[in-house]
Amino acid sequence: MSDKLAHVKVLFHAVTLDGFGARRYVGHHRLDPARTFLHTVVAPALWRAITADDPGYDPLGPPTDAQGTAAVRFFVTFLEAHREFERLAHPHDELWHLLYQPGQEGCFFDDLCAALRADDPDWAGPAPFDAYPPAIHPPPVKAGRPA
Repeated sequence: MSDKLAHVKVLFHAVTLDGFGARRYVGHHRLDPARTFLHTVVAPALWRAITADDPGYDPLGPPTDAQGTAAVRFFVTFLEAHREFERLAHPHDELWHLLYQPGQEGCFFDDLCAALRADDPDWAGPAPFDAYPPAIHPPPVKAGRPA
């Protein structure tokens, strides 16, 4: 049987071992708030998603096969919503740059989506934000009435 999360697991293992780039710098034990968020919120949430789809997964143990991708898909959907919030609220924040903006070290969100696409070719990818405008914005008005 093939592992339906093979690429996602490789990405998770590589990113967490690297500490989202923090271990390349002196003083990595004193992380800035953005990297702290990645270590205390994002990495554990991705871990829970992976282990929900593959309960026996242990990066240091023998290989296991995930039976599905539903929890990781949901996690990506959550990150997509978070990305849009960060884009609107904190477009110059370090967290935005670490999670969502392509740079020298890649882009965590894009890399995660690419890994999930490689594991699950039927996945259409995250929904573009413009397809679902936020409820706080009124719908456009056409000819005096809502569209």
